[in-house]
Order: sequence, then C-alpha cells, then structure tokens
Amino acid sequence: MKKVYLTADSKIIVVETADPTHDKQQVLIKVKHSLISAGTELAATKGGSLVGRSLKNKSLVKQMVSKVIDDGIGKTYEAIKVKKNELTSRGYSGVGEIIAIGEKISKYSIGDNVAFVGQPHAEFVTCYENMIARVPENVALEEAAFSAIGCIALH
Repeated sequence: MKKVYLTADSKIIVVETADPTHDKQQVLIKVKHSLISAGTELAATKGGSLVGRSLKNKSLVKQMVSKVIDDGIGKTYEAIKVKKNELTSRGYSGVGEIIAIGEKISKYSIGDNVAFVGQPHAEFVTCYENMIARVPENVALEEAAFSAIGCIALH
C-alpha cells in the first residue's frame, strides 16, 4: 500500500509499504479520504533542512553540544546521519470503510463507514474502537474526514 511520509529535509514522499494488520481490538479501514491539515502538517514542510531547523531551536543546539561532549564528534555525526534518513508518517484525520474487525470489536461491522483520528495518510489504517466514529448516512464522507480537526478546534 502507499503511505505518505515527511523526510528529515521537510519533503513529502509517498512510499510503498506493507499493508497493516489489525489485532483483536482493532478494525482495519480502507481509507476513502484523508485530510491534510493546513496548519500542523503544512507547517512541517516549511521547516527546511534538519540542520537549519536544529539551529533555530536552542534546546536542540544544547542537546547536540552535550552529545559532542559526551560521545565525541564521530558518534554525534553518525547519529545525525541516522536521523537525517528517518521518515515521519503524516496525517491524523480521515474517513473510510471497515474491511476487517478484531474479535473483541462489538460496536462496528464490516462495511461501516467511520471517521478516524490519529492515523497516517495511507491506503489502509488500523484503529482501536475509541478512535473511530460511525459516519451518519446523511453526512458526506468528504465532510466526515474533517471530524478530528473539528474536535481539536472545539477542545
């Protein structure tokens, strides 16, 4: 399946990954719409390079200096190289159809359309029951994808 990631240099990429598997307390959802947050997610793409972002953050500069003192330049450089290759999955608000359910799921059925929170932009996601809500039939799925953002705004 395809999944969206943010690189350490603030670039958005799509990566082919293994399909997720659900456990007995989760549902597996085929995503129909995934919402991109104009605030949180787009701000992450404007951060610049890993070094540039780090220099703007005094606490990260202090951490790096401490690491050089404690571990030396070589180990610090290697740690930065590892960090530079890390990918961060993005996304947290979407909607889709339940295609599989764990044996302990009782409130939902295969075929239910649900809004979800806390999952990446991907073709399939897994969620616990407390992280999804059934979408009423009179609500468009495109609108239901805004559910998590609406909850955050109300909070």
